[in-house]
Amino acid sequence: MEDPDAVAPSCMTQANPKARKQHRCCECGRTIEPGEHYLRVTEVWDHDPCTFKTCTECADLGSRFRRYVEYAYNPPFGCLFACMNEDSVTKEQLLALPEKYIVTEKTDDS
Repeated sequence: MEDPDAVAPSCMTQANPKARKQHRCCECGRTIEPGEHYLRVTEVWDHDPCTFKTCTECADLGSRFRRYVEYAYNPPFGCLFACMNEDSVTKEQLLALPEKYIVTEKTDDS
């Protein structure tokens, strides 16, 4: 479902670094420990940068969810589980999806 009112950020960067300190996942709230890889997305909205850190499990669920419900965009950061609930999709359903729903990303070890 494509959202005709969706607005894109003016700038966006994405990386999969290895944590050097603890971070909090913006989706599940779990602590991302040093040494773990995570998804870091920085977006600029109206000249205001925002950075979101997501554990690999939630990043994988978000990717599967987007493809499962055919969203044009990923759910807003911090809203994955609310969107899953709204669309009556469970974590178990997403984890049981065939290989075509899984996105593998190159990790950035820098």
